[in-house]
Amino acid sequence: MVVRGRLTAHPALAAAMAVVLASVLFCALAFSGSSAAGAPAQRRCTVIDDLTEATVNHRYVGESLTIPVQHVGESLVYYDDLYDPRGKVVGHAVGFVSGIYQRPSDGHLMTQYYETVKLPDGTFSDSGIVDRFAMFDGATAHFDVVGTSGKYLGQKGTRDWRFPPPIQHPPKPDTRLQVTIRLCH
Repeated sequence: MVVRGRLTAHPALAAAMAVVLASVLFCALAFSGSSAAGAPAQRRCTVIDDLTEATVNHRYVGESLTIPVQHVGESLVYYDDLYDPRGKVVGHAVGFVSGIYQRPSDGHLMTQYYETVKLPDGTFSDSGIVDRFAMFDGATAHFDVVGTSGKYLGQKGTRDWRFPPPIQHPPKPDTRLQVTIRLCH
């Protein structure tokens, strides 16, 4: 959907962006802390690598008519479901992606992602800058994560996702991405 005009004209989009931006602030504060002096503590990590994720709804601001967010300044709020290996929905994500600059060396669009993910045992927020064109060619997108509730509260780590081969060009919005989440104490 191509949406024109002020963002405030779309209350659902503005509300989702407010939640995502609050998550980003939390992530920035959580990742800016330093560790205490002394011997390193034993790290306990949770790795989830058997989920897939697909967009089930989105709102788009921009000019591209085929694939959303193909140019600097275009933005998208998305709502994703996360699935277990049997195809059962086990979580949800809400996120915001915006084209922030075009890399001069190869013309690739760099995009900024912010999102919050809810799984049965807690929530976490993540963010990162991704080469959108490389992602559409199979590169893995990497995000910094901070746990915000439940089992994940206070944990930090990474969240990766990528399009599974073969990649359809252009990829469909509901294509299931392969997801890996690593959170550690």
